[in-house]
Amino acid sequence: MDVRVDRDLAMRRLALAHADVRLRLGLENRPFIAGEQTHGAGVAVVDVATVSPVPAVDGLITADAGVCLGVYVADCGPVYLADPVKHVIGLLHSGRKGTEKGITTVAIERMVAEFGCAPEDIVVQLGPCIRPPLYEIDFAAGILRQARDAGVRQVHDCGVCTGRNVDRYYSYRVEQGRTGRMVAILALA
Repeated sequence: MDVRVDRDLAMRRLALAHADVRLRLGLENRPFIAGEQTHGAGVAVVDVATVSPVPAVDGLITADAGVCLGVYVADCGPVYLADPVKHVIGLLHSGRKGTEKGITTVAIERMVAEFGCAPEDIVVQLGPCIRPPLYEIDFAAGILRQARDAGVRQVHDCGVCTGRNVDRYYSYRVEQGRTGRMVAILALA
């Protein structure tokens, strides 16, 4: 499938593949909720009544097992948050701008405020994203630092650079903006 086109066309071409991922994971009957992804630090609490895409947010948190959270990335980092004690999850789209604005900190604070989560119970996992030397800012390190500074003890990083692995991942920077988007998804069992 040719995705070396503008973002909107690439997303239309990938829609069936993204839906197939949810199908294979048994999530096809749950509402798929994504944010507008404005490269900011907005985080929304969502549930089955939420209309997607959620305006002006790059992060989603929920305690509703009836939904599937999603973010689209092609160099920005998908950040997964899970509190197995309170059964709350979050999924963030965090690149340079979102990291500079503190989206990981905001999401953890919202999990604490909205659901009574304890930071020491939250697990944070950073997925593939672009990293130095292919990108001048190490926002991955910033994401991990924000999680630790917020009191999260279980902070994990897959360590994969999207730009060094364009045979497996989309890279906006390396492919000069004409590429697809990976979908990151998260749902409660």
